[in-house]
Amino acid sequence: MRTPRYVATISTGVLVVTVLITSVVRELAGSLHDGAVPSAFGAAALGSLFLGAFAWLGTYLGARYSAPNQRSDRLIRMLSLTYIVVGALLSLPFQTHAVRLDMPSASYTSSGGEWIAILLPLGLLALVVVIPLVLTRALAIALVKLARP
Repeated sequence: MRTPRYVATISTGVLVVTVLITSVVRELAGSLHDGAVPSAFGAAALGSLFLGAFAWLGTYLGARYSAPNQRSDRLIRMLSLTYIVVGALLSLPFQTHAVRLDMPSASYTSSGGEWIAILLPLGLLALVVVIPLVLTRALAIALVKLARP
């Protein structure tokens, strides 16, 4: 049995290191000028620590809500492997193709766009906490059920 803090710290530490390494490698592969290393490392460190803090909270809560016999070394290994894959995928560059159409409106009406600008980042932060929580709970339950015949 492991404590929820131990489960969260080890597995999200792997996530932070994975995102940090893959982000720095991606940035350095894209630009090879003199100041690339410090700027790439600084941006990657800030992003990975920010993501890791919220993922740690979700993993901690998921492990805390798990039964003590479900918090095992197998859970930590599975979470770490999952976070390695997720961290590598999050660090890959992606391109979007956006088209913006500017059309004059007949009159000014409030469409609630101000609320969307506030609620969208808060919703995304909540997802960064909720997804690791659900993932930790699901893996903890699945690993215990697979271990018993």
